[in-house]
Amino acid sequence: MADRAENRFTIMTPFVDANGAARIVQLFGASKASVARELIVRDRMPAALAELAGHLGRLGVRVFVFRLPRSDRGETETFHAKVVRVDDSECYVGSSNMTRWSFDYSLELGFHVTGRAATQVSRIVDAVIEVSNPVAI
Repeated sequence: MADRAENRFTIMTPFVDANGAARIVQLFGASKASVARELIVRDRMPAALAELAGHLGRLGVRVFVFRLPRSDRGETETFHAKVVRVDDSECYVGSSNMTRWSFDYSLELGFHVTGRAATQVSRIVDAVIEVSNPVAI
């Protein structure tokens, strides 16, 4: 999917280990240099990604943390969604985290959507980015 992106390539994942971090860097590296590259994580920059921050920086990846305070509960809201977006026209939406366990040991389920369905997912991803905090890498 990464090599098909013309304008932007986005990965949204709540959990990342060293295996997943390497895959994330590989995916961003497979996209064209002219493509806007975005990564959405939850809570904070995962340690495995922080170790590869130099690679992400050289690739021009913008990282966002989605964690919203909830004044009604004194807690925060975050996400559990897993999305890979290619422009506004193609998305993978599924259950797989960017972890070795998800890739090698779990039965995961995901859907590849295009057309109007992908456009709707893309709008949600844009809304998440809009309210997320950018991370300096």
